[in-house]
Amino acid sequence: CQPRQGWMFWPANGLCDDGNPCTQSACDAKKGCASGPGKAGVPCDDGNKCTAKDACNGLGKCASGINTCGCSNDGECQVGADGAPAGDKCKPLACIGGKCEVNPKAEVVCPDSKQPCLASVCQSQTGKCSLVPAKQGKACDDGNACTLKSACASGKCAALIEADCDDKNKCTADKCDAKAGANGQGACVHSAIPGCGGGCQSHSACDDNNPCTQDTCGADGKCSHVTLDDCPAKQCKSAKDCPQPGAPCMQATCSDAGVCSVAAVPGCGGTGCQTGAACNDNNPCTKDTCGDDGKCSFTPIVGCKACTSSGACTDLNPCTTDTCTKGFCTHSATPGCKQCKTDSHCDDGNKCTKTACTGKLANGIGKCQSKPILGGGCDQCTSDSHCKDTNPCTTDKCGTTGVFKGKCQYNKVNCFDGKPCTYDVCDPAKGGCSHAKIPNCGSGCKNSTQCADNSPCITSYCSGGVCKSSIKNCNDNNACTFDACDNNTGKCVFSPIAGCSVGKCSAKEDCNDGDPCTYDTCSNFSGKCYNSTIPNCDPTAPKCKSVADCDDKKPCTNDYCSSFTGKCSHTNINNCVTGKYCKSKSDCDDKKKCTSNPCVGNKCQTVPITCNDYNPCTNDYCQSYTGKCIYTNKPGCTVEKCTTTSQCDDQNKCTLDTCLFGFCQHNLKPGCS
Repeated sequence: CQPRQGWMFWPANGLCDDGNPCTQSACDAKKGCASGPGKAGVPCDDGNKCTAKDACNGLGKCASGINTCGCSNDGECQVGADGAPAGDKCKPLACIGGKCEVNPKAEVVCPDSKQPCLASVCQSQTGKCSLVPAKQGKACDDGNACTLKSACASGKCAALIEADCDDKNKCTADKCDAKAGANGQGACVHSAIPGCGGGCQSHSACDDNNPCTQDTCGADGKCSHVTLDDCPAKQCKSAKDCPQPGAPCMQATCSDAGVCSVAAVPGCGGTGCQTGAACNDNNPCTKDTCGDDGKCSFTPIVGCKACTSSGACTDLNPCTTDTCTKGFCTHSATPGCKQCKTDSHCDDGNKCTKTACTGKLANGIGKCQSKPILGGGCDQCTSDSHCKDTNPCTTDKCGTTGVFKGKCQYNKVNCFDGKPCTYDVCDPAKGGCSHAKIPNCGSGCKNSTQCADNSPCITSYCSGGVCKSSIKNCNDNNACTFDACDNNTGKCVFSPIAGCSVGKCSAKEDCNDGDPCTYDTCSNFSGKCYNSTIPNCDPTAPKCKSVADCDDKKPCTNDYCSSFTGKCSHTNINNCVTGKYCKSKSDCDDKKKCTSNPCVGNKCQTVPITCNDYNPCTNDYCQSYTGKCIYTNKPGCTVEKCTTTSQCDDQNKCTLDTCLFGFCQHNLKPGCS
């Protein structure tokens, strides 16, 4: 229970334990269970009876420890029971007194980490020290004066409990200011909410539509309207006081503020025009305008050419499309087209493209064409057609992002059919997916023998009177191998995929293989991509790939696409101007001088302009007529200027005295008397 937020619910990580001491499993509210490499140095068992003190290597694997079976030379200590190198490069072994023991002269000792939530750990495969998250849940100092308790979480010092500044007064905004307290200790600040308790809530609620009055909302919730001395005198009392424009369908009017304006008369017809659109003669070679006298004029456009067919409109420019539209020529530019006379004019300086000047017209001018050069030091592909193979168990495409950009991707076909009693597998030799029925599945059983299917790649068993089965997982986390279980031997086979090439990654975005049923991660240690299959994933379910797929056509919601689940979510945007999409802030102008209107994520927002001068003896507001900040003195209020907090001590134990932006502030302490 958090003092400010109330009850909070944390993920139950224990439900995701995969039983491997060398991996770290966690429950994510959006992603579900996820596993990754755990901490180095955690005790484990490598299955070799001749080794002791086996420990995790920080990459999710158990590294062999000390050889206890005896030796005659150092070389015997370098090979494990399976003939593979036994090395932990952090603690290399040597033959000492007839036993394999850690060589004290070659052992790597890592220096202590200067960061409280990170430990310097030697990686067994490289023999080098690196920082890894440590002291999970241990107390630390996050450097924030408003944090009461903080602890290590995922390698960083995170706040657990923040200062509770709630004074139980619904008419104050309460927060902890880390810089407000003496000697940087942090202090609670309680700001009165204008209009709280009834009446008006903001200055805008008191707008009387008179630009010559200062409209404010007082602390008592009442509106006040003070006449401005610098407001221009009224121009008119009625429309009779305004000079008329003399044009048909236009008239002058007098506003409530006494300002003259000219506008079109609604529904005005007659022979007079109102806009240039009303004067359209359907001739693209004339400029159509409406004069102040309400009469149309049609001025010929110099150089405009009439035609009877598109052939008569040729402009000898290979980068335009020439057409005859309603008797007049139009020339539409071709995007990205470049004119040329020789091949040298088309050289783009890219060694991986072949350029040429083609399609020359009668004037000797042509247009540049560019074709990609594939292979060698250039990309493998630019389109999916360059990556086609003969394997029906892969989906072939050309990568567009991260380490896959310009390289062929061969994503393994997901054969999951959603039916619990079929064995779903992809066999290249048999032409793709097959869904063989699992014997006895769904029928009654008394023991696992009744469920046997004689397949070395399937484990069948009886559970609750129902035959069930699980397929042997042969995933080697290598995007460039096709993984399968040999139905004859029961062994995993990892066949290289022809043409597949993957570089090193730096972030998980580099490892996106385009398969909605794999969880894509990047190893911080090796720079290698891992694309783990998501259990029971249904690739046929609608999924999003980007935010564009999740647009709900509501301008006041933030649309989000989960990269893990492929599901869309939508959250409301605060201060959103309803019904407004935008490209820049100019599209969002609400014509009010006391608000700013930024465009965030192609959606308009409204942010009130604040005019706080931090002087406790002034009423601060934005003047709706001019958009300027106005500061008026509070009657009978005296201000104390300061440079340090010590100058503001009022000798009252029930006030919190601070110096804020050059003025003393005296805020009552909650519950003090």
